[in-house]
Amino acid sequence: MNRILYIAFLILLNACSPYKVRDHSTPQSIPTSYHNHYLGEKEIGYWWEEFADKELNSVMQKGLEKNLEVKQAWNRLQQALAINGIDRSELYPKLDLSVGATYNRFKDNEDNGNNIFQGGGGGFGGAQAFNQQRYFVNIGLSYEVDLWKRISSQNEASRLRYQASKEDVKQTMLLLSGSIVDVWFTAQEQQAALNLLQEQIEVATTLLELTELRFSLGRSSAVDVLQQRQQLAALEGQIPTARSLLETSLQQLAVLTAVPPGNLNIKPSGELATLPPFPKIVAPKMLIKSRPDLQSILLQLQAAEYDIAVAVADRLPRLVITPSYEWATTKVSTFFHQEILNIIGNLTAPLFDGGRRVQEIERRKAIVDEIAHRFADTYLKVLLEIENALVQEREQVKLMANISEQIALAQKTLQESQSRYISGLNDYLTVIVTLQNLQNLQRQQIAQQKNLLLFRAQLYRAMGGSWLQNSFTKVQRDMK
Repeated sequence: MNRILYIAFLILLNACSPYKVRDHSTPQSIPTSYHNHYLGEKEIGYWWEEFADKELNSVMQKGLEKNLEVKQAWNRLQQALAINGIDRSELYPKLDLSVGATYNRFKDNEDNGNNIFQGGGGGFGGAQAFNQQRYFVNIGLSYEVDLWKRISSQNEASRLRYQASKEDVKQTMLLLSGSIVDVWFTAQEQQAALNLLQEQIEVATTLLELTELRFSLGRSSAVDVLQQRQQLAALEGQIPTARSLLETSLQQLAVLTAVPPGNLNIKPSGELATLPPFPKIVAPKMLIKSRPDLQSILLQLQAAEYDIAVAVADRLPRLVITPSYEWATTKVSTFFHQEILNIIGNLTAPLFDGGRRVQEIERRKAIVDEIAHRFADTYLKVLLEIENALVQEREQVKLMANISEQIALAQKTLQESQSRYISGLNDYLTVIVTLQNLQNLQRQQIAQQKNLLLFRAQLYRAMGGSWLQNSFTKVQRDMK
């Protein structure tokens, strides 16, 4: 009866935890809507595919498969899995097998007739000697009874951190996708600028030939020729900068896809995508699930709660049971005829540690508060990313419309100024200024179109998305 009560008492203790772990899976103060809200119905999958650029899709696929930062994140995930396995092993008994032999030699140099080693070997004088051999096999078991759920709480904390590491892999892929798109659009912009500059140089060359012809016929001055040559030289002077930005962008893309700079076998067409249809915006409360960085922080926060439970339980007694069973013999030729059973139970309780364990609890509580504040800060920044992307795209669309209007007016102005120049109503400087204004607007249109696409890309990236789980599964399959 007493044994039954004792076992029941241990089971009761094993079911108790001195610290109640709080649930942080549903944060408070989540807004219901955005300040800038626009209706959109299109569901987004792999967000970069919305730009309908096959070359971009190809680069992205290579990056997600081969990028070294993604592989490093995967390696950290494997480390977290191993740590969880180490912590989980503490829930089970430890069983050890030892096989050994001992040799003892006893010698008594005093012959008093009462020597205890009567069965020993020889000696000299009155000395007596005794040799003893012993061979044994020992099986030892060690098990800590998880009285206060210290071990299970530690195991749960490492399991949550393993889950957080999964989200970190997804976050690395999300950041990578954004970097590839940003660099790719920069490369496309510079290629488009080079294409436009080449067209403008051809126009400027033709105008220079016409101006020189008019000069030879006495219909224009040397100043007109020099002005046109200067305009042509100014256009040619912009090519090195555009080529430099194009080359460095392609080299950066190469590194993002895990190949040496200059070895990426792809060339941008210089055709920037048109703005895709407006997407369906993820609700603020759903960002917690769609954004892997938010999920990772929440999992780390929950793990930190279990760390507090571990620290609290560490102040309480521990019960370790260490039974062992041993077979022994004094001769190798005989069977193990000696059997020894030992059962030891140690109940260890901390009495004085200078306040170390108490301060450890306080430290871990502060860690929980820090992570909670980090989550709140990160969530606000995610909202800011979305709000900023919405505002920037809205205003960028207006800017693009304005630039298109300016280009139309500049083209008409150029035609009129050329007509008046031919008629002798104005000098060639007016034509040059008008032409430069038009060409600057054309180059500005390319740059601002890239910015418009980047603002949309920022919105896609800020929303995260379910595509991350699909990509994670593919990376997981490729890494095995």
